[in-house]
Amino acid sequence: MSAEDRMTATFDTLRSEFRAREKKEFLSELEGQILDDDNLREAILRRRLPSAPYFMVTFDRKPNDASFSYAFADLVLVALDRIGGGSGIFKPINQLRVLRWNASGDDLLRVLRAVSRVNAHLKFRRLLVAPYPVPPVGWKLDPKPYLR
Repeated sequence: MSAEDRMTATFDTLRSEFRAREKKEFLSELEGQILDDDNLREAILRRRLPSAPYFMVTFDRKPNDASFSYAFADLVLVALDRIGGGSGIFKPINQLRVLRWNASGDDLLRVLRAVSRVNAHLKFRRLLVAPYPVPPVGWKLDPKPYLR
């Protein structure tokens, strides 16, 4: 299966898992944005590493911004994780998401910034992408997948 076919299948599967029309529309818009932007599509599909590293991602929303949605941010991360063949995103602590990513942290940052520019649900104030330590060092971290 080609990378673009894998991406289309990923979005079809995700849309079938949700009943909410708003989430289905969001996923369709996200897929369309990725397919329309060659640079964005290339950053997501470009290369597959033998062992994809884990990256942690956290967002800060703008003060008093009712439109930013962590649920929609999670959907983007789940889609990116699935396209790359990951096993789901992790949420070891609140407001921190962890996913496997087949490219650099810079590529992940570029993809998330591009997606946020055209979607009101993802207009964040700050974004941090950093390598995630494996195994993680912490106390009472949640080790199981948060969303698949």
